Amino acid sequence: MVFAGQRYYDINQIMLTKIGLWPYQKPSILQTVFILSALILFILSQIKQLLEQIKMDWNIVEYSEMQILEKYAVGSRIISLILVYVLIFSGTILITVETLPIILDIIAPMNVSRPRKIVVDLEIFLDQQQYFYVYLIYEIVPVLIGFLTVTAVGSLLLAFLTHSCAIYKIASNLIGNIVTKQTLEIPADQKAREMYRRITRAVFMQRKAIQLVLM
Repeated sequence: MVFAGQRYYDINQIMLTKIGLWPYQKPSILQTVFILSALILFILSQIKQLLEQIKMDWNIVEYSEMQILEKYAVGSRIISLILVYVLIFSGTILITVETLPIILDIIAPMNVSRPRKIVVDLEIFLDQQQYFYVYLIYEIVPVLIGFLTVTAVGSLLLAFLTHSCAIYKIASNLIGNIVTKQTLEIPADQKAREMYRRITRAVFMQRKAIQLVLM
């Protein structure tokens, strides 16, 4: 990066370069490992906080509110199971397609082995027929890890999102039930205390939902 005011940003460049965050440098392997490790630790810390928040929400809600949490959690779990089945099905299809020549050689052998071809063109600079299993592992393992990562992260984000929606729903119900026919029939002093309690709880649940989203 070269421009007229570059000297005013040299301190920033030096510090960011040392920790591997300067965008114009080619990061070393050590810097890359350090940044990735720090990022993973930060993400794990955030996930733990979110899970602790969900755990606390389940412990403080009343029975009727817990039914709302269960309804949203069941929906999230069903979608997560569908994603897992899609992952298993996709992995099975990928492995079957890649190993089809081997399977056919076992089921219906020919005088000459069928040619083995990797679907994804990889540049490993090895003979594909001789080192077919190396190519196979090199292709399937990263793909399956990628699929698993996307599925795991996606299902977790979905769980957080649905839990937030459940908390918002609980807060909405509490606000809607601040004044009911039953509260109007109780004495004035008890009515004020009960309405105050319901308003306080509704605001508390709404803040928890906002806090969960912002985390």
